[in-house]
Amino acid sequence: MTGSAPPGGKLQILDGDKLLGEITADSSGQWSWGLPASLASGAHSLIVKALLSDGKAIASSPLNITIEAPRPTPIAPAINNPIAGAILTADKPGDVVGIAAPGSKVQIMDGDKLLGEVIADSNGRWSFGLPSPLTAGTHTLNAVVLDASGKEAARSPAVSIEIKSVEAPTILPIANGQLGIGSVVKGKAQPGSVMSIFDGDKLLGTATAGADGVWEFALPKSLQAGVANLRAAILNSTGAVLSQSEVTRIQIIPSVLPASGGDKPGP
Repeated sequence: MTGSAPPGGKLQILDGDKLLGEITADSSGQWSWGLPASLASGAHSLIVKALLSDGKAIASSPLNITIEAPRPTPIAPAINNPIAGAILTADKPGDVVGIAAPGSKVQIMDGDKLLGEVIADSNGRWSFGLPSPLTAGTHTLNAVVLDASGKEAARSPAVSIEIKSVEAPTILPIANGQLGIGSVVKGKAQPGSVMSIFDGDKLLGTATAGADGVWEFALPKSLQAGVANLRAAILNSTGAVLSQSEVTRIQIIPSVLPASGGDKPGP
């Protein structure tokens, strides 16, 4: 607070009827006084009284102010997983896991792009599934906590991760381009990848690549004799194609022939 009064005059600062402090105006009649940090939040009516030599006092007009309650410092969120430098695949990027103030809304950012929002549980823990597919390359993740008005209140340290593209699966060559109903088709893909096997646009079933990257699929006995256009595709959780093999055109014949890759026919 600043103001003017008779030079050298003694002044009292009051909040209503409560004396907050006393000061003395300087030789030019100017004065300055800092509000005490102990002043409670809420409405206050401040008055300055100049004490005269005859014992009387002259009061200023009230100055009505409102002291806002101090806002709590938001707890900065943190990303615990994945760790910086992690290498993930586009088909299975996994979850982002971290902590924040219990009940707070957390936004998961990839650079300036919003990936999604979650609410921290009663223990402050939160988890967010990264969308699939993420483009191959470097991604910089942040967790951002919003205040009650929806504005950014705190941000976690950035975590940079690398997304690897999904290697396209292959179908191994089929002898003479012919297979019998029930025969086994073989191929290769990244270990652990789940392939959806199609005849044209019709899903026949799925196969999983083993630790050596080899997968096998027994053609369903319901498959009719004739031409089949086989392809192996890796899909994300929504069914979108992440990568797929070239189409292998084969002739399906009623009798069971040896499997592709030299394996014996399936049952």
